[in-house]
Parts: sequence; C-alpha cells; structure tokens
Amino acid sequence: MPAGDLTVVAQWNVNAYTITFDSAGGSAVAPITQDYGTAVIAPADPTRDGYIFAGWQPALPATMPAGDLTVVAQWTVPGGDPGGGGAGEDDPNVAGDGRLFETVEPALVQTADVYDGYLYDAAGNVVGTLQVKRAKYNAQKGLSKVTATVTMVGGKKVSYTGGEWHEGSASVTLSAKNDSRQLTVVLGVRGMTGTYGEYGVDGSVNSFSSKDPATKADGVAVLKSVQGRGALALAISSDAGWGGLSVEIKAKGKAKVSGTLADGTRVSVSSQLLIGEKNCCLPVVYAKKQTRLAFTIWFSRDGTPIGLTGVEDAKLSSVGGLAAGATFAVDSDAMVAALGGTLQVDFLPNGFTVAQAGSKWIVQDGEKSGKVAEANGTWTVTSENWAALKLSYAAKTSLFKGSFKAYLRQPNGKPKAVSVKVSGVVVDGIGYGAATVSKKTAAVMIGAGQAAGGAQ
Repeated sequence: MPAGDLTVVAQWNVNAYTITFDSAGGSAVAPITQDYGTAVIAPADPTRDGYIFAGWQPALPATMPAGDLTVVAQWTVPGGDPGGGGAGEDDPNVAGDGRLFETVEPALVQTADVYDGYLYDAAGNVVGTLQVKRAKYNAQKGLSKVTATVTMVGGKKVSYTGGEWHEGSASVTLSAKNDSRQLTVVLGVRGMTGTYGEYGVDGSVNSFSSKDPATKADGVAVLKSVQGRGALALAISSDAGWGGLSVEIKAKGKAKVSGTLADGTRVSVSSQLLIGEKNCCLPVVYAKKQTRLAFTIWFSRDGTPIGLTGVEDAKLSSVGGLAAGATFAVDSDAMVAALGGTLQVDFLPNGFTVAQAGSKWIVQDGEKSGKVAEANGTWTVTSENWAALKLSYAAKTSLFKGSFKAYLRQPNGKPKAVSVKVSGVVVDGIGYGAATVSKKTAAVMIGAGQAAGGAQ
C-alpha cells in the first residue's frame, strides 16, 4: 500500500467482431472484421443469375455491433416476394421460380417476332408493360432491326429504337429520345428477359403471331384450355371495402379486365396473355386520375387460377355462383361513419338470405321489398325485406350489383330512407364487395356465416 490515497483508472481494449455474409446462392462476399462501434461500410452487392438482390436480412448495421453477426442475402424474382435464397420457388402464387422461363437462351432463328412482357421492381411487383418487335432478318446486312414500346404505370408510352439483332446475339440494347434509361433484352425462341434501367424484364414471344409452327401450336393449345375454364373473378381489398373485377381472355390471348373498385371507380383495361414453360400470366397496368393498379395474375397452362403478385389482399378463382346458405352483411361501423350517428344499425339488411337460383339471386326468401315505418314512436317493418335489398348477378363474369335502403332517425323520430349502392364479385362461392353512399363506402360480404345480425 502506498503512503497515500491512490485512484486508478481502468484501461479498455476495444473488441473486434465479424459480420459474415451468406449470399444464399449468389456470388461470394468477404466477411468484415473490425472494432466495436466503428462505421460499417457495405460491401458491393452480390450477384446471382436470374435474380435481383433485395438487401440483407437482418439489415446491415451502421456500426459494428457488440457481437458477431451473420446476414443473409435476400433475392427477388419476377412475380416473387423477397426471400432468402430466392423466394417464389415454392410460392403457389408465382410461376415456377417466379418467371415465365427458368432460362432464356438467345434465339438463333431469323424470323420476325413480337414479344410481350412486363417490367418489375426489386420487390418483384409489376411497374409497367412493354412490347418488343424484331423485324424480318435482312440477310444482306446480316441483322434484324428491333424496336420497343414501354408503358409505365401512370406514364405515357415511350418508343425505343436503334436496336439491332444479329444472328447469335446475346442481347439487344435500345434507347429513346425522351428517356435516359436504356432497354436491354435477350430475345429467345419463346422467352424474353432483360433490364430497363433499375427494373427487370420478363416476357414471352406472342405465340399467336409467331412464325414458328411449334410455338404457335403451343399458344393455340394453351388458349383453348384457358378459355375452356371461362373468365376469372378477382376481388381486391382496400380500406373502402372490396372491389370486384372480371378477367376474360379472348382470341389471340387478348384479355379484358373490368369491373368496379371499392371506391366506385369503373375499371376497364386490356392485357395480353403471356405463355411460359410452366405457367401463364396477365400483367395488368391501369392508371386514371388518382387510381393506380399494377399487378400480375398467374394461372397454370390448363387455366387453373394460381394467384396474384403486386396486391396485398386479393381473392381469385374461376367464375361461379354463391355457395349455399349465403347471407348478406355490411360493415355497420363503416356505414355509421358514412351516414352519421343517426343511422339505425338494427335496420341494416345484415343477415338477409341470398340464394342462387340459376343465374339469378333471390333475396330474403323472395319477399317483396318493404319499408320501415314509424307509429307512435315505434319503428315497424312492412315486409321481411324491409331494406328493399335488390341484387343482380352476371353468371358470365361473377360480378354483382344492387342496392338497399338504410334508415336514419330524424329529429321527429321518423325514419328517413337513404339509398345505398352495392357492387362486387363472387370468388369461390363468396361475394366480396362494397356499399357506397354519400361518396363513402363500407365493406360487403355475401356468404355462409357472414350474417351480422338483422332486425327482428
């Protein structure tokens, strides 16, 4: 012990830790070893044939943490969601590994062809469509001229020119006067892949205009199977309720998507059937005023609906009618918000039966429309269908529409009827739709067990 008080100060050595990168099938990335708390500089992104790098999981920290860390590369494929090792390979909502073709080898043929496709972002969501045309091969010049048209969501069509395809060319690069992004595509015998700026390209040759007999025969066979299943019914969820769309594929693979969104917006947009080696898809891009739609509908080569990408909550099936035991239900809280606190919730048509009779719907055991009346301060109903619920159904498209009366209590206690419009679509035996009044909406469901309790 020294001859006096003494203060000693601890001395610390900063520990070093390591971040290990698991590229999940991509190119190797060297680990980073450095002191705790020092800034972490992200390495160059790994690459993987046929995939787009979508970041690390967990996210790369800004500074070195107090412990070793392993991060895993996330990869996306056309039509797929982010996932380690390439999500989409086992996802029933996408085609095979998420693309129309697993690989696209440059075509060696010299025929003129039209390719249709879509553009996708790093999350695999469709952001636009494109059509690429390869002109007839000019033997004297040894090339085919290639042009393209790109349409982004909410944007105008952009024409691309200057592309030259040479026999055995690995890719073709095109440019546009009014767009700084380059379009580079690989044109195969049946498939198309490539890049458009930061976006990917997925597509197929238009089988119906192809000069290749085998490709054309394949397109005819697939179209026959798809059309044999009739149209597709599509319900899209939103805060306003469910929007109902019908998808009909016609001659030469031309498709029409039409219906009404939950906010009442009428939609009608064209698409082109893209035929892949495993599955098929329809890229849908729609923009009008404030409405934006961009998604891809996937189904098998025999026409069986598989699912959608680009829509968080949606339902898809072949067209069909209501399942037995269906009842009507409207979101009461949303209707109160739309019409105010004077709405009599007990007199909404919740619990009303809706039965499928051939191509028609019968509401509330076929009773005629009635009304709600006031007598000495008490409300009474003059018919079982006091809300005058009316619904019509189109068997060809699975779309339905109709109306009912909601009742407001006036200051004098008497009921005031307000007309409410209804629209939607039947998917797998259940009706999904929206009720619209005063430019506000509420979700509607028609199906077994959907009753919300009606007035007695």
